[in-house]
Formats: sequence, C-alpha cells, structure tokens
Amino acid sequence: MTLSSSPLLPLVLPGARSPHTGPQPSRPETLRAICFGVEGYRFALPVTAISKVAHCPSLDGTDLGKAGLVHIDSQVIQILDLRTLLHPHAPEPAPAIAPEQFLVVAHCQGRAPVGIPTDAPPDLLEIPRAAVRPLPPHGDRAHLSNLATFVAVLGTDGQETSIFLLDLARTLALP
Repeated sequence: MTLSSSPLLPLVLPGARSPHTGPQPSRPETLRAICFGVEGYRFALPVTAISKVAHCPSLDGTDLGKAGLVHIDSQVIQILDLRTLLHPHAPEPAPAIAPEQFLVVAHCQGRAPVGIPTDAPPDLLEIPRAAVRPLPPHGDRAHLSNLATFVAVLGTDGQETSIFLLDLARTLALP
C-alpha cells in the first residue's frame, strides 16, 4: 500500500442523517478494514488509513526503542502501543514489543504516521455497515471509550465477535 494524503471520511451509520444538504453519494454496504488483535481485543481501521503492515523490528536496547520510535523504510515512526492505553493504571511498564509481532503503520490527516504493534498478523475484512453500532460508555472500561466510538458485532448469538473501530484521531489526542 502507498501512503495516501486523502482525509479519513467519517463513518455514517445506516439511517443516520447527513449534516450536508443535497444528494449524497451512495456508500458501500461494507467497510473494508484491516483488523488486528491487541491484548485480547480486536480493533479495525479502514484500509484507507493503512500505509503498510510489516514485521515489527526489535526495539530492545535501541535509543529509538527507548523513545517509543521505530525506523521503517527510511522513516522514523512513533509507536502507538495500545497495550499501555488499554491498561493505563498498570503498576509496571508493559513488556517490550516482541520481534514476532506485526506493526500496522497508519496515518491520520495532519499527523505523522504511527506504528501500532499487533499480537498476530492482521486480517483484511469486509465489515457490514449494518453491524456497526455506537459504543456506549463503559464505566470501569472507560479506556475503550478513549480508543473507539463504534463497535462491529459480527456473527450470530453465541458465536459473536466484537471489533472495535479504532478512532485514530481521538487516540492520538490522548495525553
């Protein structure tokens, strides 16, 4: 994939009213997304937000690694480690990123690319827009509300899979 400068379009749910007037272009019935796992949660980003998926280089003992950065394809990229955002009050720092992990390099309009370490190789999915729901407040799981505002529930009762649609702009704005 190549790095695109096109802005991410907001997700429009079925039946939602557009703030724009006039005829609206039809939206596809599915959202093409890269889906990846972090700490037992499944997250997704639209394919338009992804510039590369690569094996995560070792960060152990490097100055870049200590600074939360990685060097890929002649670029220095900030690491966005969702593990630390999922467990903000963990008493000890998260373990170093293992070299067998993958790195999803994503971009958000007006920001430098970020690398998101994943637990396994990501998948390309077609997520039906009808399966996407707003994410309610979580109470004791408020950390998820900082990362995602929508969830897709796929499958049938008893065999459901929840995929949180990562809100990259919101996540990058966290302190």
